[in-house]
Amino acid sequence: MPNIETLALSGASSTGKSTIADELYTRLSDVGKKVVVISQDSFFKNLDKYARNPDGSIDFESPNNILWNELIECVMALENGQSVQIPIYEKGPTGGRKGYKTVDGDCDIVIIEGHQLYSQESILNLLQGKAKVFLKADEKTILDRRMKSYGTESRKILEAVVVSMNSNIMPLSEKADFVLDTTYNTPKELALEILKHLDENNSKQGIHSRLWWECFWYDPAKNFGPPRKELIDLVVREGYRKEKLTVVDVASGDGRYAISLAKAGCEVEAVELTTTGVERIKKNASETSVTVGTTQGDFLQLSEENRQYDVVVSSGFLEELNTPSDQIKAIKGLQQWTKPNGLLVLKFCLEIKDRGIRTQDNFAINFFDLNEWEIIQHEADLQLRDSIAPIDFENKLRTETIIARKISR
Repeated sequence: MPNIETLALSGASSTGKSTIADELYTRLSDVGKKVVVISQDSFFKNLDKYARNPDGSIDFESPNNILWNELIECVMALENGQSVQIPIYEKGPTGGRKGYKTVDGDCDIVIIEGHQLYSQESILNLLQGKAKVFLKADEKTILDRRMKSYGTESRKILEAVVVSMNSNIMPLSEKADFVLDTTYNTPKELALEILKHLDENNSKQGIHSRLWWECFWYDPAKNFGPPRKELIDLVVREGYRKEKLTVVDVASGDGRYAISLAKAGCEVEAVELTTTGVERIKKNASETSVTVGTTQGDFLQLSEENRQYDVVVSSGFLEELNTPSDQIKAIKGLQQWTKPNGLLVLKFCLEIKDRGIRTQDNFAINFFDLNEWEIIQHEADLQLRDSIAPIDFENKLRTETIIARKISR
């Protein structure tokens, strides 16, 4: 059976479910995930089949207006890797089901959104063990949002709908795994908060996935402090040998090494996996009035490109690769990008207190052939030490540093 994750978004009307679902789609697509978004609203019955109030008027808020079994069948088919037909539904007095669209079953994540999802035991059974998010907002915000969306409705009707929503939908928040308030936060902030929750299992296993890093670099308060001065000084001294030193900073994060080296007069390219990291690098470079080129992408793929630099810097990268084969590929890629007679500066964690062994002792140095590399510096911590990074995790670690010159042939 395919390993497909399912995520549900529910909450009162106008709390941002569809907007946040779209933001999640964008963020997950950016990291290579295939995402399908299913709206509860696609499964409305035709208007003449809607439930009625005692006075004969249409009860627009009744959960009986939804073909729940059809929605469940679609989700289950997608979770089994099967393509499905999603109804195309138009609202309004002449609305109804207008056809179907085919959705490919080749997906990684299914997102379901709808304000009444958690009112149905059948849906809750479907979502057992899966991520359930509830979105809320204050009454004024909901009312203002509905006024913008449904301007033709009278304010009195809108207020009655909001009251009904809050009395019938808000209690369903207890069915969710966690609740997010959309009153003040942007869709992007909320989407990243949800992604952090989705990635909790990886984090508990000591794995920081790309999603984790996207969330980390989005927060302007998060950083690893200034670069190590001795490494910057070493590269600057190297610059005395050339008029313009070309440098690449691999896994640049927020550009702490890249920007410091650009300030020192180097021509710098920053390679960073995350889109949020690249945004931070550009912002920090602009604020510091320096020029730093950026490449957003996975170095394990980019390493196959024919690039050459006088200095290759990589700090905090190897420990984020989860297999020895990926670590070997990274080391060889960094070596390949180093010009003959150029420097490779490689710094990484051997062990992090809460994440365990990340790189085996003396593993990386074995890939420096002494016929091809002159080892200028090789040092490693023997015991866990306090980290100087201003973060509330990874506060004790062991690191290894390798500085080597590629022998010119």
